[in-house]
Amino acid sequence: MHILTIEGLEITLRIDRIDALDGGELVIIDYKTGSSKPSYSSWADARITKPQLPLYASLVLKDEQVVAACFAKVDLLEPQFSGVAANNALHDIKPFDALKGNSAFKDFESFEALTLHWQQSLTAIAQEIKAGVANVKFENEADLLYCEVKPLLRLPERALQFEQNQ
Repeated sequence: MHILTIEGLEITLRIDRIDALDGGELVIIDYKTGSSKPSYSSWADARITKPQLPLYASLVLKDEQVVAACFAKVDLLEPQFSGVAANNALHDIKPFDALKGNSAFKDFESFEALTLHWQQSLTAIAQEIKAGVANVKFENEADLLYCEVKPLLRLPERALQFEQNQ
């Protein structure tokens, strides 16, 4: 168990697995079950929407040499890894250089630049939380699948407002 204090907020975290490579570098692994493939595409966004592994890599273990953050899909028929690695030392995880061709990651020169982005983005979100900012922010309505207060969000009114402003 790890306790992280970020912008005065204390968060208790439990990392599923941390592997140390021969050179002492760390690989952070989060186990996932179920049929869906875990996604790391939001990790390059200005506002990270799936922050678990970026939080571990850039803030919890910031003084360590983290070289990969990945999901391990636990599935008897189709086990797999997905995530980002600093180099090609882990054959099942895409090295950062291979991701630079992906439009989402093109703005980052290196894995280190990406982890710095994670640190800055997550710190900004923590500052918002501490300041009491409570805006509902989401990329698409599917993100609200389990939202219990969806009627209070007034989504039709918001959609109409944006249509009128275009």
